Amino acid sequence: MASRFAAWRIAPLVLDVDDLPTRDMVVRGSGLFRTVKRRLKTALLGSWQAFVASRAKVSFMANSEELGELPECTQRVHLPNVAPEPSPDYRFDGPEERLLITVGVMEHLPNALGVDWFVTNVWPAFHAAHPEMRYAVIGRDAPKGLVSKWRTVDGVEVVGYVKDLQPWYARACAVVSPVLEGSGTSVKVPEACLHGRPVLATRFSVRGIPEGDCGSLDIALFDSADSFVRAYSALAGRPPSEIYARRECQLAAARARFGGEAFFSRVKEALDA
Repeated sequence: MASRFAAWRIAPLVLDVDDLPTRDMVVRGSGLFRTVKRRLKTALLGSWQAFVASRAKVSFMANSEELGELPECTQRVHLPNVAPEPSPDYRFDGPEERLLITVGVMEHLPNALGVDWFVTNVWPAFHAAHPEMRYAVIGRDAPKGLVSKWRTVDGVEVVGYVKDLQPWYARACAVVSPVLEGSGTSVKVPEACLHGRPVLATRFSVRGIPEGDCGSLDIALFDSADSFVRAYSALAGRPPSEIYARRECQLAAARARFGGEAFFSRVKEALDA
């Protein structure tokens, strides 16, 4: 739209980029059709993308990995997704249950497919080792066929839409983010961090977050049942003093990176430059 009407001739152009147009949806597998489609799309959109970006006053990028893909003549600023912070009465130190949760809009197919991969390939081995644990899938409009399948799995609860997520975050001992494909950046990982909950995530789920920052945000990565069991065992083995210290560190890092105050400060600094 900006390029069609040459918006930069009217007022300074600001781009808010969740995904660059040349970044095709990252998917598992790579057939011939997908490969040809990706190359054609990149060829057609590459010059247009550079043209528009070169006329922007600033380009805000949600994914830090894409900063180098825009022309150097534009101001490129990494602006992580802002996530909703809990209300003042939220209890970070309330009683936790033997409960893992995944939160997301399940009609978005990458979310549902990620949960399905987790329920099929990770949860059975984990639940066999930890039969006391439960796993709740929270989010609206999951495909009916997958819902029926998940409900047959021991320890799995399909909750559906929830108006207030805070009680679920407060009860959970950790949040699972099992996304393996899709586009954009996952806002539910920052949201979990701002609610003071450890996150067990696939690498794709935390795209845009440097791996070196995962420690301070209390994010542990997994890609299989074995690595998930190890990540959870390390989490469950923490003494109370370490739990408190890690939560304080996590909250400070999450607020500095994903909080509203930090978000608006970055925007103002870039626009004033």
